[in-house]
Amino acid sequence: AMRGRAVASMAVKGKRIALVNEHLNRLTADDSRSDLPLRGGKTSEVFDIVFHVDNQPEGSFIDRPQLLGPSSSAFSPDGKTLYMTGLIWTASIGGVLDGSIHGVFKLNYEANENMSIFAGVNSKKEFGSDDTHFTTPTSVDVYSIVNVYVSDYMNDRVQVFEPSGKLLKTLTVKKPA
Repeated sequence: AMRGRAVASMAVKGKRIALVNEHLNRLTADDSRSDLPLRGGKTSEVFDIVFHVDNQPEGSFIDRPQLLGPSSSAFSPDGKTLYMTGLIWTASIGGVLDGSIHGVFKLNYEANENMSIFAGVNSKKEFGSDDTHFTTPTSVDVYSIVNVYVSDYMNDRVQVFEPSGKLLKTLTVKKPA
């Protein structure tokens, strides 16, 4: 009967565990104490989402604020930066009104700063297939040589970035998730 979710994604690097939804929650993978507080910066956005009104005539919709946390997160190799994406929703039964935020975010794991945009845009309306936009980024991962990989589902590609945010290359992949 409860709605919502406590954790949207999780990332692990060494002894560091990041549980992510509304805010970063920091845990350790052993009994050691961390000098960092449990609660970190904000890792979510609140957007007005259009929902279909059940048991109403076709075309009945309402706007409702919805908290969106990232469904994918990954640590940088040094464990200091957390990358996040996958702010996606389904607003009606059957997925008729799906949408996403078309950006990849990052935050400093050791600071209490909120997430900031790494690549793409922090918008549900601005999307595209050029080198500066995504259309439904679903996942993020970081390879040990520091490159950041982002699956761009609706553009049938994986974008590879430097930690600075510079695009290195594009890999063509059918509906990567």
